[in-house]
Amino acid sequence: MRVTTSRAFRRQYINTYQYADFDNFEDYFLYLHLNDKVLWMHFWGAFVSTPFLPWAVYCMYHGQFLPFVACVALFYGCGFSSHWLSEGKISRTTPDYGPSYFYVINLNFRVLTGQLGNYKANYMQKYPHTLWVYSTDYPMPDGLKPQDTPQP
Repeated sequence: MRVTTSRAFRRQYINTYQYADFDNFEDYFLYLHLNDKVLWMHFWGAFVSTPFLPWAVYCMYHGQFLPFVACVALFYGCGFSSHWLSEGKISRTTPDYGPSYFYVINLNFRVLTGQLGNYKANYMQKYPHTLWVYSTDYPMPDGLKPQDTPQP
């Protein structure tokens, strides 16, 4: 999705919607990843680090832990930093990373296979009331009042 709201605006409002506001965790997870910059950083982190994982595990087996630490740091670092740089905060998805890990792999697969457009289009049709967080083309719900200066 082409993002037209500011980072400060998203930082203030991205947590307006929580897991309970969606039909399932997958929809909530996609909501947190509608920003194309966030999605692509996740994709590149996985794309670059995954081929090095077997080598890093091999090195770890031989007592060299730094390659494995670097591989894991690249994989997770791209994702976490993309949220911080683009949204101003890292939204909490679940207490454990199991479901999040599965859905980020799913998103990366959709990016790789070109299925992301239809996936996002279905989301946007189902949850148009959430899109104001990312785009000024959608109105903010009546119950919320925009503030002159977004709060940190």
